[in-house]
Amino acid sequence: MEVEPAETIAGSDPRRGRRGVIAAVLLALLVTGLLAFSGSRKILRMPVDRLASMFHRDSWIEGELPPVRGCILDRNGRPLAWSVRSFALYWRIPERTDVAREELAVLQGYAAGGQISIQTLGALAGREVLVRDNLSGSEMQALSRLRGDMPGLDIRSRTARRHTASAVLAARVGAVQVVDGAERGISGAEMTHDERLRGRPGHFRVKVDGQGRWIPETWQKTADMRPGHDVFLPVTVTEPALAAAR
Repeated sequence: MEVEPAETIAGSDPRRGRRGVIAAVLLALLVTGLLAFSGSRKILRMPVDRLASMFHRDSWIEGELPPVRGCILDRNGRPLAWSVRSFALYWRIPERTDVAREELAVLQGYAAGGQISIQTLGALAGREVLVRDNLSGSEMQALSRLRGDMPGLDIRSRTARRHTASAVLAARVGAVQVVDGAERGISGAEMTHDERLRGRPGHFRVKVDGQGRWIPETWQKTADMRPGHDVFLPVTVTEPALAAAR
């Protein structure tokens, strides 16, 4: 008796399934390409001033407000280690000599940049240099207003860690190292209690224009800074050690 071959069920052939998938992928790529081409033609048909504004519009940047590290104190509350904060002015010297000379003259009018001369501008072009340390509050306000016309200016917060002069306590108190602009304990109590001493930085955001200059009235604090906590050690520091540390 002859046995007739069974009929093939539509879609059960694996080759047909693969061909269907390939066709769908090719169709999707074709549609994506047409949309991209259409979008690029729209961009190319834009007026020059509108196209330029797309690349020079204002944008937001975010930054940190570094906290002050907590103190290490003896059992009587006398300081063994503490941080002193100061503010410093940095200047990225323009590549163009004429622009660099104009900006230097402005800075010298604010008693800043005195150690930089016109003769050294060429060798320092494009580099960032420290032009003034330990700025007062009034100096910071005055120099901050210059940032609108001088985008290479930057005012940064710096801290210096001070320790008691007691040689006996030096190893116990430990030392710190500046990492990414923040003081981190690397030995002794500074390292043991680093997380508590370090505190938590604050955060801010500010809008910048197409040339990267801050727009001062847009500055916003987005998170409060929390200073580091103080740590007490079960030791006693003597008056001569305190006097030598001041």
